[in-house]
Amino acid sequence: MKAKKKIKKIIVISLGIIFFLSTIITSDFNFTVERNDKYSLESVNLEFSKVSGKIHIVGDSGWADAEIAGICTGNGTYTNPYLIEDLEIDAGGVGSCIWIENSSNYFMILNCSLTNTEDSLTEAGITLYNVSNGYIINNTLYNSYLGFYLYISNNITIIGNSIKMPHTFGINIVNCDNILAYLNNIRGSSWDLFFQDSTYRFYSEKEINYTYNDEGFTSYLGNYWRGYTYLDNNNDGIGDTPHIFYDGTPTYVDYYPLITPTENYELNGGASEEIPNGGAIPGYNLFLLLGILSIVSILIIKRIKSKSQQP
Repeated sequence: MKAKKKIKKIIVISLGIIFFLSTIITSDFNFTVERNDKYSLESVNLEFSKVSGKIHIVGDSGWADAEIAGICTGNGTYTNPYLIEDLEIDAGGVGSCIWIENSSNYFMILNCSLTNTEDSLTEAGITLYNVSNGYIINNTLYNSYLGFYLYISNNITIIGNSIKMPHTFGINIVNCDNILAYLNNIRGSSWDLFFQDSTYRFYSEKEINYTYNDEGFTSYLGNYWRGYTYLDNNNDGIGDTPHIFYDGTPTYVDYYPLITPTENYELNGGASEEIPNGGAIPGYNLFLLLGILSIVSILIIKRIKSKSQQP
């Protein structure tokens, strides 16, 4: 009888722990998938955004100050980057909306609406100066002189943003290394891109499964450029001719330019590898804990049963 009671207790406790942890796993899984795999592309949700003043972060210590001030969350690591999200910022015609300089902490700017910056090639919706380890995801930058300005920065990933500059420039990248940009809508009227002395990749690092015009495809995906005017004869949503930018002798290329804006492409996974935690299994450690707990419970139950059967 005592053995049976012990077994019942172990089962009840184990089930309780499993139920509690499973709720955490489920909520974490949904959050991660929504943020990292299913980009809304061209659909920044301003209903839940809040108006903010311009943001200027100087140095790694500036992030800690911003976190204390409630401007961002996180701690600046790869698994928990500083996060600026869901903000509407109007620069008022002076300076940049978000300006980060001399920073090496991991950070992400997510789902923000940025507008009305200063008329300058060094002020933009987002300006990065001597910055590394940044992720700029799913933002809308519009009605300004310049969308992005990146200077002597490296390891910057830019995915799912919409840049609408009806009278001026899209992106200005100078003396940067390892810039990855894809699935962005880039619409400047003078130039989509000004690029100088930088290393880059303007298309995804891996092939992506996607649906275009109700038909499924698998390919690398680049960006939509307003200045791209070539054909798509096989109707896969990717231009047949690379989009080429000239800067003196070097040639900068998007080998997989999108033929229409990104809202016409439905992603079926595979676009999150370059984002912190994007390629990881959410709740992995919790699943491991559950497995260990189950094994321990089984071993304890077997041991109790064997003891109860001894003469």
